Amino acid sequence: MDTKAIERHVRGILEAIGEDPDREGLRETPQRVARMYEEIFAGIALSNHEIAQMFGKTFAEDTNDDAQTAVVVKDISVFSYCEHHMALMYDMKVNVAYVPHGRVLGLSKVARICDMASTPANSGASWERHCGDHYGGCRHTGCRRFDYRLP
Repeated sequence: MDTKAIERHVRGILEAIGEDPDREGLRETPQRVARMYEEIFAGIALSNHEIAQMFGKTFAEDTNDDAQTAVVVKDISVFSYCEHHMALMYDMKVNVAYVPHGRVLGLSKVARICDMASTPANSGASWERHCGDHYGGCRHTGCRRFDYRLP
């Protein structure tokens, strides 16, 4: 990530809106924004496959494969940035359901995959596609359903 370019552009935005980027309260703002972007957009550098592999550890579950019992995790809180306006989309809730087919993904991994899937700037449709790609790469999860809602 080019944090120096981010700093230059943030400074330019401050100037463009009529602020003085050298004013005491704003002097370090370009660097702070660059560090924040570096953290919140860290997942952009990773492919869907790499993210799935990071969280792809599954556990054997003694089940009858004919039984189609779903694992459901509801109301996972995530945030992302709107790809059209770069505005923060916060307090989104995600529900994930999958049929384990003998392999269960740890519940904490479900929330972490949702968090990583929200890292790039997204629209609702692209977010759902990213999340599906991440789960699809996790071995044997059989994940087929995502629901999300904005506040």
